[in-house]
Amino acid sequence: MRLYAGTSRQFIQDTVQNQIVDKLKGSFEEYYGRRANPSETMSWTNSLQFLKNVIERSSLFSNMMILEYELPYSNERIDCTIFGKSEDKDSIVILELKQWEKVKDCDVEGNVLTITGMTEKPVAHPSYQVKGYHNYLRNFMEVFQEK
Repeated sequence: MRLYAGTSRQFIQDTVQNQIVDKLKGSFEEYYGRRANPSETMSWTNSLQFLKNVIERSSLFSNMMILEYELPYSNERIDCTIFGKSEDKDSIVILELKQWEKVKDCDVEGNVLTITGMTEKPVAHPSYQVKGYHNYLRNFMEVFQEK
């Protein structure tokens, strides 16, 4: 399941026209049968404008994108997946978007300390989350089993 899929050009247009969050909210409600919580909606509002800027500045106009892809047999979702091709080589980029104000090193490998729910907690570093998503997908999709 995915809450949004389209070209990077369409994503830019939906973001510029302030439609992207409404599309995500609509898909969320349709799929889950409830509204997205306000913190998730705020996260989309704050993060996706920056993502649009990166895609625009990188001239990634002919790529496909998926936002909020739910992993098979899991309730975890990948924030953004970009599919592209360069010199006849297929590429997939998985992005984990964060809005942390402060991050500290942590004694636990692969974790950082940040404030979530008004408490400082160890959480997985975003790069470790992405690595975990990649490893998880390798078990379910042939394209991830290739180099």
